[in-house]
Amino acid sequence: MFHCETTVAKTGKEAVDLFLEGKKFDIVLCEKEMPAVEKIRAIGETDVKIVGVSVDCNAMEAFMSAGADVFVPKPITLDVLSPIIQEIINKKNNAMV
Repeated sequence: MFHCETTVAKTGKEAVDLFLEGKKFDIVLCEKEMPAVEKIRAIGETDVKIVGVSVDCNAMEAFMSAGADVFVPKPITLDVLSPIIQEIINKKNNAMV
């Protein structure tokens, strides 16, 4: 549908390590790893959109204060995720013009 390339990190540390290796991502879906969100922001990654995901709706404040851009409660539906992904695609397309 979106023709996106995906990378899976099984832990927050693994996700941070990918950034430290110089990898670049447009969006990160992060579950339960608020320290990873803080570390990704701390290393200067401000362009990546970080989406906090949790079954616990009370986790929104913690994700947002850690540096996430958006919080999405589980279960994630395409109706919720689609506009977030489309926003990133549109932003990239406009930057290429």
